[in-house]
Amino acid sequence: MRNILFLCVFLSVKNLIAEDSAFNCAKIDSDKERLACYDNIFKIKEDLNEELALEDLIKSDEKLLTETKKSPAKIDKKQIAEFGLTDNQKKAANIEVEKITIATSISSVIKSAGGKTRFRLENNQLWESQSVLSSIKRINFKNKNEIIIEESTLGGFWMINKRSKVRIKVKRVS
Repeated sequence: MRNILFLCVFLSVKNLIAEDSAFNCAKIDSDKERLACYDNIFKIKEDLNEELALEDLIKSDEKLLTETKKSPAKIDKKQIAEFGLTDNQKKAANIEVEKITIATSISSVIKSAGGKTRFRLENNQLWESQSVLSSIKRINFKNKNEIIIEESTLGGFWMINKRSKVRIKVKRVS
C-alpha cells in the first residue's frame, strides 16, 4: 500500500513539473523557439536513424513536389472543374457520373469458415461478401445468377442481382 501511495505522489509531482515547464514554453514569443521548447518536454526521443530516415523522406517528397510543379500532369479543364465534387453535386450540375461496372454471372458459391460467402465469377474473379449474408440475400446470389458489380460511393463495391436488384457489399479476393 505504501508503494502505491509513493508511486502516485511521485507521478503527480512529475506531472506538475512538466506542466510548469510547458507554462514557461508558452511565454516564449518566437514560434520556432516555443516549438523547440515544447518538443523538448513532450517529444519521445527516437533513434537518430529513424529521424534521419524521416528527414530523407521529407526531402524526397519536397523534391517530388517541386518536380510536379515544374511539369504538371496533363489534366483537362473539365477534370479540374469536376475535381472534388460529390456525386450529388455532379448530378445537380448535370455532369455525368461515371461508375465502373462489371456485368457477369456467378459460376460457384462457397461459404467460408467465418460465415462469409465467396463468389467465383464467370470472368474467374473471386469476390467475398463483407458480412455474413442472411438467407434471403443468399437466395438471390446462387450459381448462374446474372450480377453486376459496381463501385460504391464511399469506396468498396456492390454486387447486385440483375433480376431482383438485391445488393450486397463485397470485396475482391483474387
